Amino acid sequence: LNEFAIYAAGDFIRFGLSYFIFTPLLSHHLTLFEYSVYAKLFSVEALLLLLMQVGFPSAAFRFYFICESEKKRRKYLGNVLIVNLAIAFVMSVSLLAFGKSLWDLWVLDVSFDSFAPLIICGTFFRVITSIALIALRAENRPWSYVMLNVGGFALIVGLTWYLVVIWGGGVLGQVCAAFLSYCIMALVSLVLLLKKIELSDKGFLYMRDTLKFAVPILLGSLISFLYSRANVLIIQGFVSASSLAVFAFGERIGHLVQMVFSSFETAWQPFFYALGIEDAREVLKKALSLSLIHISEPTRPY
Repeated sequence: LNEFAIYAAGDFIRFGLSYFIFTPLLSHHLTLFEYSVYAKLFSVEALLLLLMQVGFPSAAFRFYFICESEKKRRKYLGNVLIVNLAIAFVMSVSLLAFGKSLWDLWVLDVSFDSFAPLIICGTFFRVITSIALIALRAENRPWSYVMLNVGGFALIVGLTWYLVVIWGGGVLGQVCAAFLSYCIMALVSLVLLLKKIELSDKGFLYMRDTLKFAVPILLGSLISFLYSRANVLIIQGFVSASSLAVFAFGERIGHLVQMVFSSFETAWQPFFYALGIEDAREVLKKALSLSLIHISEPTRPY
């Protein structure tokens, strides 16, 4: 619960301030059409990140704690970095080369040439940061995890203020701000990772098992994305741009309820995988109980 409090504080800074300060800032300086474009790009970026991560943020914990020594854990994290970046790179190149028709089908009235390269490449850089976050969670360093996340959020806010508010760059300015922040955070994360990993060409430790474990997680995440984050993409062809913008604004405010559970999940997963089977079962029971309380609380009559 101590770790949960730290993660929750970090998520409040990132998501809470984002929804109460960052979102109104964008809605004030973007037209309704531009905000509808931003909402579509936000959903596409979330989908691409899920695909490029291939389930590693959860699957890596399963095998990180199986490694008997610190040397093996460093090697395993190095393997995660190499394999995940290789998959993300292939996806990025394929989408840049052949993804225009798919983009035009899923993202209506948004130019592929103007936005897709920034969204795709920015998401690739986010994968590097996500691997650094895996390492920090596995080492049970919640303060470092929160500082890395909050630092990225502060960068986006600062760059958005300059490119959107001062420069007047509109939605393209906001996308450029996000891209630049992802690049900077990727460099910071890479420096951090190089101190924690060991790169080796003598086989990929637990990688086959990790991928087998990750694929079902990825499928589950995609299903969750379809009913919780893909709404904007699904309804875009049936409503006006202004209606879509209003819907997206309300949806982001609604995500505040989910913020609490995501913080709890971030805190308990490393403990679960680090424990033995019997102890892990007890942790899982408690986690499920607290999750049910969290889900039922918003629907309780007052």
